[in-house]
Amino acid sequence: MKQLFPLLLLFLFACNSSNDKQTINTVNTDSNTLKTSIDSTPYLDQIDTCLLGDINADKIIDTAFVLPPKFEDPMDIHNGGCVNDDCTIKVRFSNGLPQFSFGQAISGRVYNIQDIDKDGISEILLCPGWFQGCWGLMRFYSLKNNVWEEFGSARAYMCDDENIAERVRIINKKTIDVSEDILDDTSERVKRTKRIFLKN
Repeated sequence: MKQLFPLLLLFLFACNSSNDKQTINTVNTDSNTLKTSIDSTPYLDQIDTCLLGDINADKIIDTAFVLPPKFEDPMDIHNGGCVNDDCTIKVRFSNGLPQFSFGQAISGRVYNIQDIDKDGISEILLCPGWFQGCWGLMRFYSLKNNVWEEFGSARAYMCDDENIAERVRIINKKTIDVSEDILDDTSERVKRTKRIFLKN
């Protein structure tokens, strides 16, 4: 009998009685809350979730959430652009590390590129996205004094289906080599190695 009671309650709440509808229609706070949650659904669908592995040495898998800007038309982001022309993404972490923002982007992917400087927090790579186009910059960040600081960038053709983080090779605690995409003299896309140094 105890097992049937929760099922009976679930069944009763699942059924839309006329009394329930009347309550929702007469209470303005509830209808506003409901409208807000419905209106925000397209925004929530656009949040990028990036599994990073353990970036803070606590033996728990960490996640980065890339929150897009608000769009004039959330159902068609190419129709109207960003609200107030503010195309800024926010990157938040599941482990409580500080968030940071990046301007002139509407999406992004975050990658763990390991703890290069051996301070206990992995450095990360952000690949911001725009409305169109495949060319972009890989941007490298390190947490210094509780703030994510960019320490370098390299060009990349983002439309390739590859793990961008595999382009990074650690040389030592202060240096990485990155395979970057460039156009040669004949406008052919080629790769070259770019050396990037971490800041003190």
